[in-house]
Amino acid sequence: MTAEVGDTWIHGPASDVTRLADYRAALRARRAFCGGGAGGPPPRGCSGADDPGGASGSDAAASAVDEFSRMIAKVPEHTWGVAFGPYFGDFTNYTNAWLHDGIGWMDEEGGGGGGGRGGEEGTGRPFFKPDAELAPNYAAVVRSWRRQYRYLEAARRALMAPTARPAAGALAAPHPILEAWDADVAERAALAADEVFAREAAAAMMRGEVAVDADGRGPLPRKGLDALDLPADGKWRPVFVARARGGSGGGSGSGSGSGSDRGQPPTNADADDCAPFPIKLVHWTLAFDRCTGGLTSLRRRRWDGRGRELPPGAEWAGGPAAASASAAPSARPAHFAELRYDVYGEEDYEPTWKHYAYVRPVWVGDFGKLNLTDGLQPPPKRRRVVGAVPALAASFFRRDPPSAAGGGASVRLVLRFADDLVREAGAPRQAWVDIREPSGDGNDDDDDDDDDDDRRRRPPPRPLVVAAVWRRKTPTRRPEALWLRFAPGSGAAVDAASWRLSKVGGGGGASGSTTDGLFTVSPFDVAVNGSHAMHAVSDDGVAVRSSPGGEVLRIGTLDAALVAAGAPRPFPVPRRAGTPPPDLAGEGISYCAYNNVWGTNWPMWSPWRAREVDAAFRFVLTAEREGGGRGGEAERGAQI
Repeated sequence: MTAEVGDTWIHGPASDVTRLADYRAALRARRAFCGGGAGGPPPRGCSGADDPGGASGSDAAASAVDEFSRMIAKVPEHTWGVAFGPYFGDFTNYTNAWLHDGIGWMDEEGGGGGGGRGGEEGTGRPFFKPDAELAPNYAAVVRSWRRQYRYLEAARRALMAPTARPAAGALAAPHPILEAWDADVAERAALAADEVFAREAAAAMMRGEVAVDADGRGPLPRKGLDALDLPADGKWRPVFVARARGGSGGGSGSGSGSGSDRGQPPTNADADDCAPFPIKLVHWTLAFDRCTGGLTSLRRRRWDGRGRELPPGAEWAGGPAAASASAAPSARPAHFAELRYDVYGEEDYEPTWKHYAYVRPVWVGDFGKLNLTDGLQPPPKRRRVVGAVPALAASFFRRDPPSAAGGGASVRLVLRFADDLVREAGAPRQAWVDIREPSGDGNDDDDDDDDDDDRRRRPPPRPLVVAAVWRRKTPTRRPEALWLRFAPGSGAAVDAASWRLSKVGGGGGASGSTTDGLFTVSPFDVAVNGSHAMHAVSDDGVAVRSSPGGEVLRIGTLDAALVAAGAPRPFPVPRRAGTPPPDLAGEGISYCAYNNVWGTNWPMWSPWRAREVDAAFRFVLTAEREGGGRGGEAERGAQI
């Protein structure tokens, strides 16, 4: 092979966000356990039950690891449920009212049937009917989705037996793989289910208050915030609360057209209402758009070993030209760490049917939503919305108490989608983008005045952990996708031709990266009939070089697997001879947190169980000198 093949069926795994995230967490836990440590051989069981190699462990423990590995190896098989057409058999009803009645959906603000039911999966929240109360066609598909998750449950059981524990005398301790796996899953769940913050944020937005200075005397200036201006007490403080917005916020669009690509500005907005709000953390500076919450600026702060600040790193998001309210109309805005929600119509499937599923009508049913237009009766306010960006409702800031490694800090942006996208499609009732700088000193390694001892003493630069969270997502049968975009603006110093992907080690050695810190799979080098626009990546994610060089940005992903190169579209359209390359200069890359566009053996709506009503997707950003990268799995740094 001389080019990347790409998998034209790769869009399906994002339809089951819990299964995919838990699977990736299981792989991370296995890698950590089987790494061998200090260059030694891996523990027994890591190379298969028949492999006599391995450093230590009983036969029973080795068999448990082998059985765990066998079970998780079944997860990525492409069928994640029964065939939807034969088992569900309804292609005439696509409205939310019809679906919600069938599944008994009832969120905490009412709606749907089934009030008074007991909670599901130990949550105590009555979101859905029990399987036993579902109509036969609903029960058939939902039970098949549950069966597919049982591979992960079986993998967990393999490690729970007392004989599975590898260390003698440690019967009370869980298996190291299971312990790491559970901690990873719990961290993700805690991000999505932060009810304390949700209540405090709602109260602060109701009052319309903004943060006060360290002495509590008055509001912070609109010009921005320095991390050191607030006390390091671990409390969330509102930094910015938007004024009432015209309409319902979060994009516009006609009944058959596309939605707006920007959030709506406040009513009677002046020139500064959507202007960037800058924030200085210890190791990063950033600015967010006051209307959409997307980052308009992102740079690494650089320090030498003596605590002196050096010139900042490259501008990754938008730069002054793209971020300025007075920028030229031709300036391309940044869509960096920005959420986007799409609702598709039948016309969005046409390229797939024409160039891919061209055997009609057999494959049209599998690769589409048959009778979608006629099945939306009464018609929704907007039949198709592509590019809906939520409106920023408020932002909050928290500075952690000092620790031995130095305190971390977080910015949390609270976002709201348009009301009709929540009621009539599948947008979440609320979304958060959490931007966290973990604790640690993170000094740079770029100062030529430092001696070798200074460089050896310094840890690597700290990452920036970004989490996209949906809260109370609405289940819908309508084809939809939720993205977190990383599209630099025209003022960013990004070499768009240098975007690279990390896949199964990336081909650049064990770490999957080359000596210049980039990965080796290029989205521009895809074979004819391969998937040129949608890819699945490892935890290392993607990397790009600054322009004119000198620095590399990596955007790792812990929970989401799919990346769109160029315009964010989840549909399988293979590269044909003469197909133009993906527009990474204008569109960057976008992580697909969720989509349900495939019509065959995949979950057809989300949430379909209580664990997905709230969900989080974690990403890890690092920016380092070119050629100085560590490679390997995306650094998670401190716990979120």
